[in-house]
Amino acid sequence: MILDQLLAGISTSKEEMVIRASVSILTSIVAANKSAIEDIKKKGLQLSDLASALKRNVHEAAILFYLMNPSPAEIKSLEILPILAGVMCNSNSYMGRSESLPTPLTASLMIIEVLVTAFDHCTNNMHLAEISSPKVLHGLSRKWAEFQQEAELPASSRPMTLSYVAPRWV
Repeated sequence: MILDQLLAGISTSKEEMVIRASVSILTSIVAANKSAIEDIKKKGLQLSDLASALKRNVHEAAILFYLMNPSPAEIKSLEILPILAGVMCNSNSYMGRSESLPTPLTASLMIIEVLVTAFDHCTNNMHLAEISSPKVLHGLSRKWAEFQQEAELPASSRPMTLSYVAPRWV
């Protein structure tokens, strides 16, 4: 019953705060129990709903999107490459999350990797060109500078780091 309400919050709510809270709670559930993603999928979480959440700047939706293990064709059909590039460039440091899950930035990178490697040479190059725009490259260089600054902080002051290693997309 609660899971149904969380899924409805993502799929039908017009309020960003409700969507953000629902995504956050589902992500917390998955962090505590990895197999919960299968139950969430069976209950009806749709990739299109997560894509809509991403388009509303709910960056944490990238984590659930990635964990749903969509096919390359499914990812491509949702046309979220520009949004994922935006998550990479604008995602804040992600503190307080389980080390067993990727951050929104890392999840976005892993999804983008699929889009630039899983198709024919021409399509892969088209996707690469899309994320090689000056705006994206500027955002990534800004992110890199932030990362370097964080690396210079004492360990106790740094955000949690990612120790999750994802399986390669098949």
